[in-house]
Amino acid sequence: RKSGAVPSWTPTNKDFQIFNLVKSSYAKIQIHMLFSAGGMTVNYFEWVQNIQGFMWGDEKVNNELQRYMRRAFALLFNNIKAMCQSQGCSL
Repeated sequence: RKSGAVPSWTPTNKDFQIFNLVKSSYAKIQIHMLFSAGGMTVNYFEWVQNIQGFMWGDEKVNNELQRYMRRAFALLFNNIKAMCQSQGCSL
């Protein structure tokens, strides 16, 4: 099933300001991968639905996507924060 679901969370200007504080190319690559992961996650949800023979509504897709992406962002941010602290910078 192709979902027309749009994530209920979108990055704000403040989120981008936080990202701009991080000057490491490693961190920038990780952030880009996180943004790309949202589409891949929805594709995974569609694959699971097709395998199991049921369909989720847009609200279910958005809720699951938000849950996965929030967890991924927290892990990524903690990783970037630790890396930044090891290099003498702060967020």
